[in-house]
Amino acid sequence: MENETIREMSLSENQPTSSWIGSYNDPKPTHTYRILFHNINGLQGNKAFVETLPILLNEQTNLKIDYMGITEHCLNLRYQNTAEKLHKCVKWSTTQRSVYQFNCGIMHTTTTYLPGGTAAILLGENTGRIQPNGKGGDNIGRWSYITLNRRHNKKLTIITAYQVNRQPTFEMGITAWHQQRLQLDTQGR
Repeated sequence: MENETIREMSLSENQPTSSWIGSYNDPKPTHTYRILFHNINGLQGNKAFVETLPILLNEQTNLKIDYMGITEHCLNLRYQNTAEKLHKCVKWSTTQRSVYQFNCGIMHTTTTYLPGGTAAILLGENTGRIQPNGKGGDNIGRWSYITLNRRHNKKLTIITAYQVNRQPTFEMGITAWHQQRLQLDTQGR
């Protein structure tokens, strides 16, 4: 996560501005909501739930990141018990309260691998700020979101989005481009 950038924004109505910070070592100011977005390019195989995701959650905790947005998790959540493994992994990888939203395409595969996908992971006390029905996403895996309550009934929706290339990287296959094209063609869009 060395090259990632943390985005901080105030949840207080009195401090509407946001700022970029360049170091993870900076202390997190009070009344600040820390957000990290990054493309992990795959949570693949058995290492996904044993190493990769637990390390990401640990870093999220240590760096005091409230919301972590992930693109290209490459998990087929509809394959066998992948969604159950994901739930157990998040539950056992952090002692903090957690809320997450993972979205992926609907293409059938014979493994847990499915290109693309987005996720939103919220840790800590801010999980209590989630609006009723305040999480969701796209059934093709293009975006995931979480909507939070702020003071005076103001809402904040954070969206993690992934846009595929304009053209497929391979002529044939199951890339995220192919999945989205197939789904949109099926819907007549």
